[in-house]
Amino acid sequence: MDVKAPFPDYARITGAPGSGARAQDSLKLILASGVAHEIRTTVHPALLADEDVLAIAGDLAARGVKHYVIQAFRSQGCQDEMLVQSKARERPLTALGRDMADRFESFSVRIY
Repeated sequence: MDVKAPFPDYARITGAPGSGARAQDSLKLILASGVAHEIRTTVHPALLADEDVLAIAGDLAARGVKHYVIQAFRSQGCQDEMLVQSKARERPLTALGRDMADRFESFSVRIY
């Protein structure tokens, strides 16, 4: 499952009112299912600050998420020119990952 933002800020990222509550409901169902899963967040520098990603990680860990991945945004196939042209991250994603890795049973950073 892709968690796109801190749940209270979901509509800012998705453009869909109420999407944060629906994402939380989906996460609850996944966690209760007993089925192997991965929770991930795609990090775009124009959409999610480090503080946002750390807040997501803290919330997910508190909810019992065991396997979490943060991954770098890829512009390939993206139709939103603003997102494609956005600046690079100031701090490497791997450095951000070190700040949250110990909250999860398994954690990784995907850089493409």
